[in-house]
Amino acid sequence: MTKRSARWATWNEIDSLDVEKDYLRILGIFQRDFRLARRWSATAESLGVTYALPTMSRILIQGDLYPVEKIGKRVADTGIITAAMYTHGFGPGEGREALRRMNQMHKMYPILAEDFTFESCAEAVLLVRAAERFGWRPVHEKERQAYATYVHVRAGFMHIQGVPRTFEAQARLFDRYVDDNARFEPQNQLLFSALETFVLGRAKTPVHRMLLRGWFRSSADPRILRAVGVPVPPRPVAAAFNALWRLVVALRGPADARSDAPSPLVAAHYPDGYDITEVGTFTPGSCPFPHASRDNPATGPASALGSARPADRHLAI
Repeated sequence: MTKRSARWATWNEIDSLDVEKDYLRILGIFQRDFRLARRWSATAESLGVTYALPTMSRILIQGDLYPVEKIGKRVADTGIITAAMYTHGFGPGEGREALRRMNQMHKMYPILAEDFTFESCAEAVLLVRAAERFGWRPVHEKERQAYATYVHVRAGFMHIQGVPRTFEAQARLFDRYVDDNARFEPQNQLLFSALETFVLGRAKTPVHRMLLRGWFRSSADPRILRAVGVPVPPRPVAAAFNALWRLVVALRGPADARSDAPSPLVAAHYPDGYDITEVGTFTPGSCPFPHASRDNPATGPASALGSARPADRHLAI
């Protein structure tokens, strides 16, 4: 199938679906088609925005959650858990077990309610924006709203207040929160440096390493880079790297979307497979979604959390 015919086949399929009833199916199409396009934003921004907020970065440092050797396992666990919910929803079975695992991990830490609301919105906003910037086909309006619906529904199961229903409202909340709260503290830079070291460690040659660093930084929101103490690439440099990544995605994106290959990162950490109930952390010290209290990052008030084999191919790395 050519890229043009694949685009229109997908477009027609999404057109036939209802966002409220079929949001998981639409989200599955989005995850499939934009897996490659969102690769760097899924890491540089989705984790970087956590490091850019001092209420979150402080608890990461206090809990010794940043060593490079721990990052791969946390990323793999996060991908497995979220992919189970993307694939199965929140009903009985693997989706609910994944939601329960996420809740159990979050209960290890005091969570500031507005930080949790922000991170819920950040997931949809960052990944949709990455798909819009780098995707091999346009993002359908129903895909934006399906992601927003998924995030809103999940928030209800997790007793997270204030997550808007629409993508536009989630984007406004995200941008306002970053503007108001992202600011530099020394630990932010340490955390981002460890993440970047992990990503660059996957390079096979010096040229590959140079390209990875360029894509990693150029794909990130400048507000996030400034808050983690990383120089914002000059506009011509960022434009060149982003154009090159768009070309890579345009050439490889459709074939990548049709691939059923599991994530190498998941395979590396779980060579014999896994049980979703055993994925993640079970003791304080390595929660993949850290949060903190603004008043007291280590001991702030906890939020009430409810209890609610994913498709590994959804994982971006």
